[in-house]
This record gives sequence, structure tokens and C-alpha cells, in this order.
Amino acid sequence: MNTEARRFSQRGAARLPLILTLLVVIAAILIYKFFIATDAAPPASTAPEIAQPEPAEPEVTPAQEPAPPVAVAPEKPAAKAKPAYRRLSRDEFSNTEKEAMSHFGKAGEFQRRGDAASAQTWYKKALGSFEKMRGDLETALATFEEKLGASHKSTLQAKENIAKVNNNIATLYNNIGKTYLDQKKNGEAMSWFQKALSLRENRSSNENADVAALYNNIALAYDNEKEYAKSLEWYQKDLALSEKVLGASHPDTAWTYNNIATAYFHQGDAGSALEWYLKAYRVFVDKYGKTNRNTVEVRKSMAAAYAQSANEKPFAEWLDGSAQ
Repeated sequence: MNTEARRFSQRGAARLPLILTLLVVIAAILIYKFFIATDAAPPASTAPEIAQPEPAEPEVTPAQEPAPPVAVAPEKPAAKAKPAYRRLSRDEFSNTEKEAMSHFGKAGEFQRRGDAASAQTWYKKALGSFEKMRGDLETALATFEEKLGASHKSTLQAKENIAKVNNNIATLYNNIGKTYLDQKKNGEAMSWFQKALSLRENRSSNENADVAALYNNIALAYDNEKEYAKSLEWYQKDLALSEKVLGASHPDTAWTYNNIATAYFHQGDAGSALEWYLKAYRVFVDKYGKTNRNTVEVRKSMAAAYAQSANEKPFAEWLDGSAQ
């Protein structure tokens, strides 16, 4: 072996212990990082994010958009909660919500065209989507109550969201009832109105315009069936609630005055009919003026009742003296 070769061999032999030492240190760092440090680190949350609920509208348009749940990941044990969370994922709820609102929109279009049968079909499809959402929420609620307790914020939030979905379902029950009413299927209409009423009246705040509107719709169904005593009973319930929550001078309350007048007129009581028509007419004149179509419609009905009354003055003269 020449001198240069020996020098290379000696330098290599001298560096070997140093290289081995570095390799041992590196291996120790990797072992700590991947086995010890990983075990000590807290696990990342895997709870899915859930879409926030949105607010509600009157009966024919969803007084309120579907309210997806806002769930909080439960502390351990959570084994039984995971399936519920998977069912309540953002994507699944978003798709169900979009489906429901699409069906609702189509139903509204048909209703505006006067096609009650087609509107009814699409309202029922929307109802199926909302009922699916309610079922998922109820599954989650049962899990939360079992694993987290009745007072946990996730349990309370699930209950709140079920109430919001029930509000949308009640709106659909009412709208389906209206489609039956438009088709003169009064028995079916009353059945759907009663279903809506049972949900509305079970709410903590059941004294509202939506409940009053349902009383009115039930009265209309009885009126169509010529059961005027029952229709007046429901109109009076509507009136008491409308005057309480809306006020005596609200246009919706005025329509209740008009409907009470019509029920009396159908019973042959022209005097009582005139009294109630006049109350409605005064509100509409005050709110909209004499040429508004609502005012004109009530005036025509009042003229028909006046013709059946014992009054001898010309209608226009009587009205000018009475409408002040």
C-alpha cells in the first residue's frame, strides 16, 4: 500500500467513532419526537362544524329558513355520539336544507299561478326534507341526553333547533292545508290546519300572529262547509289573539272583522254583518285610502249586506254618515 493510501485509511478510521456517535444522537431525537412527544401532545378535535340556524317568515313563505343544528363536541365518553355527529355533518344538512328550500320555492311558484294541486305536491316534498332533518336532530338529542345530561349546552341547543325545525314544519302543514282549501277539500284542509296548530300551540310563545292565522283558516274551512256557528267560534278566537298581538287597527285584524261579517251575512244577519264590515272598512280607509283594492272589496261586500238590511237610505249616503 502506498503512503497516500495509508493516510486515507487512517483518516477514515479516525472519523468512524464520530460518525457513529452522531447517528446515535439523531436516532434518539427521532425516537423522542415520534413516540414520546406524540403521546404527550393533546389530540386534535375531530368534531365537525355545523351550519348555523337562520331566521323565519310568515306562513306562505318559510317564515324561517331551515335551522341546521349547532352541536358542540361532547367530552368523553363520546363513543355513541359519533354516529349522530356523522349524521349531522355540515354537508349532509346543507344538502337537505337546499333540497327543502328548492321544493318550497317550486311550491310557491305553483301557488302563485293558482295551481293548488301542484303546489301541494311540492310542499309535501319539502315537508319530507324537514322531517328528515328533525329525525336527525332527535337522534342527536337522545345521545346528548344520555351521555351529557339534560342541562348540557349541546342538549339545550339540540332542543332549540328541533323547535325551529318544527316551526318550519308547522308552516308547511298550514300551506298544505291552504292548497286543500283552494280545492274545496275542506275536511282535508282542517286536518292539516289542526296538525299545524298542535305544533304552534306546544311552543312556549304560542300567542302570536301565526296561531291567529291558523284560527282564521280553520274558521274559513267551517265557513265553506256552511257550519257558520263553528266558523264564528274560530273567528272569535282569531280576533281575540289578533287584537292582542297585532292591535285593533292592523290590516290582518281588519280581515278578521271582514270574515266575521261574512259569516253573519251567510247566516242572514245583515245588521251584524254591516257592523263588522264597517269596522274593517274604517281600518282599510285609514291605512290605504278609499281606492285601495282591499277597501273596495270590503265596500262591495258591505253594499251586498246593506241591500239585505232594513235601512232605507241610499247605501252611499249611509256609508258617508257611518264611516266617520
